[in-house]
Amino acid sequence: MAEAGQQALPTAWRDLLEQLISLEKIHIAVRKGGKNKAPGSCGIGLEFYKANWAMIQDDIGAMMNQMCMERKESAQQRNRVIVYLPKSSESTTLAYFPPITLLKTVHKIMAIIFADRLRLMM
Repeated sequence: MAEAGQQALPTAWRDLLEQLISLEKIHIAVRKGGKNKAPGSCGIGLEFYKANWAMIQDDIGAMMNQMCMERKESAQQRNRVIVYLPKSSESTTLAYFPPITLLKTVHKIMAIIFADRLRLMM
């Protein structure tokens, strides 16, 4: 990376980004998610996570930490759904239907967690 003119992250920042995700941080991210948001391509919205947290927390924590440690997703997790949503009710051509990628809710939760981590560095 240094050859491309980029510097490596300071060790403290890298350690912060790479540390395991605690159940508490996941639960905070789940609670931060907005109400009545569209579910991800998995069909499961944040309301499910909120309502069933006590039952699913260990599995969700293990899955997220495995994704972080191995730095990869399963084949099923890599699937994305692309939909085309009209910009307005008068949209008549494809130019007015921008593509939107629906992420799975787990990715939305992880995005909240990593955004919080990055915010500490800024």
